[in-house]
Amino acid sequence: MPQMTDPAIALASFQAEFLIHDPELVPCTVDKDLYFYEDMPNGEYRATYFNLEGKTLTAMAIFGMAAIPKIEGHHCFAVGYAVPEEYRNQGRAQKIVEAAIQELKHDMPKHKQKAFWVEAIVGEDNIASQRVAQRVISDAPTEMKDGISGKPALRYLRKITI
Repeated sequence: MPQMTDPAIALASFQAEFLIHDPELVPCTVDKDLYFYEDMPNGEYRATYFNLEGKTLTAMAIFGMAAIPKIEGHHCFAVGYAVPEEYRNQGRAQKIVEAAIQELKHDMPKHKQKAFWVEAIVGEDNIASQRVAQRVISDAPTEMKDGISGKPALRYLRKITI
């Protein structure tokens, strides 16, 4: 059976890419300690936000189009987040998700958007990620089965009005 998508794998991959190819980093506008990288894997938009200490990624949040790309006529972004093990339990995941949402909120008027949704699908067994999603996205998740793995999960959903 397939596993749920694990943003920690993306973090490790981006860290390796960063060390080898040194991709162009764009400092964010609202939070100057946050960096941004935009790409289109498989033709789908993805925005990656991260914090650095030297050349080490210390937290990462990835936003892509959700499985249901629009709710109430507004874009819905699926978010995944990860923190390397040595930097966990310091509030970094919560901070980067909050900061990335503020960056998206700041950028949306340029795209003539007045609101957007953020969705996190978290495994029923991933207590640490549930805590982050509960604090930043919603304290009222809905139970579901993950569309990739079929495993029990919680869906956290929040509308961001600009």
